[in-house]
Amino acid sequence: MRVKYFRYWESTHNPGVYDGHPHLIQYIVDYEGTRSFDWLDSTFDADYVAASENSLKPYASAYFEYDSSRRIEAAWFNGECGCSGASNGLYRLSSRPSAPRHGAWPHRCTRNLGMATASG
Repeated sequence: MRVKYFRYWESTHNPGVYDGHPHLIQYIVDYEGTRSFDWLDSTFDADYVAASENSLKPYASAYFEYDSSRRIEAAWFNGECGCSGASNGLYRLSSRPSAPRHGAWPHRCTRNLGMATASG
């Protein structure tokens, strides 16, 4: 059986301290991540559900932080959490209105160059 696990933020947004909103996705742990985490004790009983953030991070395939408007403002993917010797791949995102054009999106998102420190 293949299992993909989604962990959601639970507390109210507090910039710089708690970068999520209740019910928005915090971590995604893909099939291989859940299998590998469960293999640690060889019982295959969904230990990842009760795992701490620090122990789950190396197995996650994605992590998201949000701004006060519930837009994603930072994310890392495929184990680039800066933990367990992996590289730090936290991407900071920003959103701004774009010039009005027929058929164009009213806002655009850009990735800020340079790495930031993962807080999650």
